[in-house]
Amino acid sequence: MRHCKLDIEALIQQTEHPKPYDRGKDSMWTDPYISEKLLAIHLDPSVEAASRSPKAIEATLDYIQKLVPRGASILDLGCGPGLYTHQLAKRGYEVTGVDFSSVSLDYARQRRDEEGLCITYLKQDYRSLKLDQTYDLIMMIYCDFGALVPEEQHHLASLIKQHLKEGGLFLFDSITEVGIKQMHFNASYSFSKGEGFYSPEPYLCLDRNFHFPDQCAVLEQHFIIFEDGETKLYRFWNHYFSNDQIKALGFSRISRQAGLLYGHGPYNNEEVVFYAVQP
Repeated sequence: MRHCKLDIEALIQQTEHPKPYDRGKDSMWTDPYISEKLLAIHLDPSVEAASRSPKAIEATLDYIQKLVPRGASILDLGCGPGLYTHQLAKRGYEVTGVDFSSVSLDYARQRRDEEGLCITYLKQDYRSLKLDQTYDLIMMIYCDFGALVPEEQHHLASLIKQHLKEGGLFLFDSITEVGIKQMHFNASYSFSKGEGFYSPEPYLCLDRNFHFPDQCAVLEQHFIIFEDGETKLYRFWNHYFSNDQIKALGFSRISRQAGLLYGHGPYNNEEVVFYAVQP
């Protein structure tokens, strides 16, 4: 095995002092190995790290049913393996799901076909959404809209408005400033001897969370070091929103619903807020 010398000073600079919206150099969503791990986590009802519990999903679906009647057209951006689209179709909605994970979409399509449901699944990066249809409701769940940096939020908001029917709703959920106080902004580490989440090879994982109050943002950072000195850096930004910030995205009518969820952690508990907004 080839070994290379690690530049410790450079690694410290890279991981200890991120600036607002510095990107990681690697992506989980398109990594074949991690994609399989993510799918397993999505489908495990006891784990709320990638998707929410069945009870939380049911509460969200009940809320959606109050917003739009059965038969309405719904677009789920970042649909993953179809945990919401599947149930929405069963409730009588016309459903389209968009995701760019082939692994998740393959699972969603297989499940759709096995149960004879009418759901359209499209492989796209929703940041460059291209569809020839408009919808009664467009949704992004599990705080996905807040995971975009502001430039992406504004661009996607403009695309969403183009794909909404007259009177249509954009539904997204968000962490809150109160929920942020439950997060731990510190550093930790873990080892994997092999077949860990990030790689089948042994690695050291350095985790750290940061809060950027001026940007209303948090950063979750995962830095992976392998035995041969190679590294991977994953960064995940997220935001909490004020009504003024949402209005700046071009949505003037804002309905806010809190207290739907009772899971664990800032992305799953009662502090998560759902926004149903209109241009």
